[in-house]
Amino acid sequence: MNPFVWVFLAGVLVRVVGFIIGFHVSNYDTQSWMLVGDATRQGISAYPDIAALHQPYIPFFIYLTTLPVMWIKIVLLVVDMCNVYLVYLLSKRSIPTSFLYAINPITIMITAIHGQFDVLPVFFLLWALYLLQNYHQWRSLLVYSLAIASKTWPIFFALSFMRRIRPWYGIVLVALVPVLCIAIYGIIFEVSWMSMITVIKNYRGVFGTWGIGQLVYMGWGISSPHNTRWLRILFFLALGVVALIVRRENLLDEILVLLLFFYAATFAFATQYLAWLVPFLLLRKPWGWSFWFFGASIYLVFVYAGATAISTPMGTALWMLTVIMAIRTITGYEKRI
Repeated sequence: MNPFVWVFLAGVLVRVVGFIIGFHVSNYDTQSWMLVGDATRQGISAYPDIAALHQPYIPFFIYLTTLPVMWIKIVLLVVDMCNVYLVYLLSKRSIPTSFLYAINPITIMITAIHGQFDVLPVFFLLWALYLLQNYHQWRSLLVYSLAIASKTWPIFFALSFMRRIRPWYGIVLVALVPVLCIAIYGIIFEVSWMSMITVIKNYRGVFGTWGIGQLVYMGWGISSPHNTRWLRILFFLALGVVALIVRRENLLDEILVLLLFFYAATFAFATQYLAWLVPFLLLRKPWGWSFWFFGASIYLVFVYAGATAISTPMGTALWMLTVIMAIRTITGYEKRI
């Protein structure tokens, strides 16, 4: 029997346990699914008013919110099992690496308990990388376009994909699915493109709960959107510079560098962001990856338990570790040792 079968079964088992634990959990995010789903079923546009607070993304996942919360979680946990298989393929069929992803508590807690759908863009992103590794450039771009449509953060890696596409105008495919999603939703629900784009553009994480944002909040008390706008602009400019300068032969390494920089330098944060890094950390295993993996798992347990007195200093320690990891990968020190 293929050893991956046991990996797959272990992944199914822990996700069933996570689903049972999170079955009766109701929070802002699951309530948001219900609010957006109710509006969608009634033919009412969620944009701009409802979406601005509850679904500030490209209208792709929004159709899934018409299902009961239980079924949304089941769909997302199934998607995460697909991620287990993609990690297996991208790791050159490594059983230890795919097993670690299969049993990782980070994506399970974020999906089954928190009620976030970041495993969906992760799935499309990993699939796009697998297709690109196997020289299916056009299909890779189309799937990468699905990743951006499902949640906008994969757009951080657009430049990395563009460098590897020939001919260059193939990048037009990247915008295809997001544009179609906005156009189709606008036609069905009779809402303007600009109202949707404004909602998507204005999305931001929670300021003052992580890293530099936390330090700024503690030191100067800055937290209002007006006061943090310039910090947001500064961060995205810095991210753009890093994306331009940092180049790696392996696209997985390049994405890892950008993600670590994001965690180290971002002023705004949300706990679901931690799910983005997990597969890339396990696939590339940079210095400190095991400490980060274990620390992030424990950190989330205390966050979801509401133990702020413990989770806050743990989050600070996790951020400091991320800063060190980011410096090592960006400077290339990681490759020299």
